[in-house]
Amino acid sequence: MTEVSRRNAIALSALAWLIGVPLAHGVIPWALSLVGPRFLGWWSSLGMIPLALGAALLAWVAVTGLPSARDLSERVSLDWQPKVFIASGPYAWTRNPMYVGELLLWAGWAVWLSSPVTLLGGTLLWLAMTRLIPREERDLEARFGDPFRAYAARVPRWLGLRRSVSQ
Repeated sequence: MTEVSRRNAIALSALAWLIGVPLAHGVIPWALSLVGPRFLGWWSSLGMIPLALGAALLAWVAVTGLPSARDLSERVSLDWQPKVFIASGPYAWTRNPMYVGELLLWAGWAVWLSSPVTLLGGTLLWLAMTRLIPREERDLEARFGDPFRAYAARVPRWLGLRRSVSQ
């Protein structure tokens, strides 16, 4: 397991946000739209709504996560294990705001580009997420215990109303 300094971990995270997210959720959907048929129409511009919502949600996630960088240890392992537990901002409304934002981007691209192939790509991404999330949640529960369990009981996995949990 490779470890890096907190400073380098933050720099790598910034690169992932500034390069990886636009590539994975902008360039790839566009490239997929070039593969199959496109059904352009007046309604294509409606794709801007989920695009804007997805971009705003991902920006909110990034801004909410910035202060948690100070909670990282001096050495950070580069693995998929959770490093911090965030329950505020968009995480107070969905346990997976990044995934919701990314899926909104894919849906927006599919409509704006009028591409069934891009919609298929977004659907495959959603299916992968539904398989990945339970593992992530097991890791969060193992690392953060009761605080995460209480959070999971209160906040929906995807979207929906927050639940009140009686004590």
